[in-house]
Amino acid sequence: MPNHYHLILKQLIDNGISMFMHKLADSYSHYFNKKYERSGSLFEGTYKSIYIKKDSYLFWLSGYINGNSEIHKIAKAEH
Repeated sequence: MPNHYHLILKQLIDNGISMFMHKLADSYSHYFNKKYERSGSLFEGTYKSIYIKKDSYLFWLSGYINGNSEIHKIAKAEH
């Protein structure tokens, strides 16, 4: 996706996902800014998250994420 991404993560320690997302955004911003000789932030706002309580929702979400490029009419999803 050219303007967003989706991840399914399992939190193993308190605030683990928050720390991971901070490190991911920070390190990617540093890489991108260095590569394209620019400065400043790349991401708008904070990440959004939901807690997955049921396996059925996890399965649906996995399908949604894998088909996201087709949903947004960017590319055909691989079946």
